[in-house]
Amino acid sequence: MRLWFKSQTFRPVADSVPPGPNGLIEEYLGTAPDNLVFPGVSTCTTLSVLLVDNTLVGAHFSALCTAADITKIAAKMVEISGGQAATKIAIIGVLRYVAGTNQRGGVAYTSTPEYTFPAKLTTFAGLFGLTAGDVSFYDQAGGTDKHYQVRAVGGGNLVAYYRDVGTVQLGGGTSSAPYAATGIWSHLPLLGLPSG
Repeated sequence: MRLWFKSQTFRPVADSVPPGPNGLIEEYLGTAPDNLVFPGVSTCTTLSVLLVDNTLVGAHFSALCTAADITKIAAKMVEISGGQAATKIAIIGVLRYVAGTNQRGGVAYTSTPEYTFPAKLTTFAGLFGLTAGDVSFYDQAGGTDKHYQVRAVGGGNLVAYYRDVGTVQLGGGTSSAPYAATGIWSHLPLLGLPSG
C-alpha cells in the first residue's frame, strides 16, 4: 500500500505508478512485506520502520515538510501498520540539511530544534514508541543524489543498500537520471547511536 500526502490529505497511489509498487518518492508513505525503495534522495530524509511481524512501513520526507506534517504522516504510518508494534527504525538521507521555510510559508521541520541532527534521530524514534537504541542511520553527504533500499531480513533485523543516481544530458546541461528498477545495489553501512 502506498499513499501520497498532498494538501494535508492522504491519497492512494496505484502500484503501477513508478517507481511502484514499493517505491516511495517525496511525501509518499507505504508498507511492504520485505523491502522499500526510496529513489532520488537529494535533500530528503527517509524513514523505514521495522514492525514486529517483520514487515516495513516507511516514508520519504522532503526537507520542506513542517513538523506538523511529520506528526500527521507518522500517525498515518502507525495506522497503516495494522496494529503491529515497531521494533527498529532506519533513518537515511541528508540528515543535516536545514530548509528554513516551505512553500506554504510555514517553518520547515528541518529547521526546528527537535528535527536538527542528531536530535531528529530520537525524535523520529519517539514517534513510534522507540528509543535511541532502536535507531540505525546514515547521514548522506550534501550535494549528492542516491537511491536507497531497506530490506527486512528476518530475526528483527533490517539492512540497507544504495545506488548512485547517474546523470543524463538535458538541453544544454545535465540532469539526474530517472529511477530504473534494474541495477546493482551496494551495501550501505548503517550507524547506531551510542548507548547511555
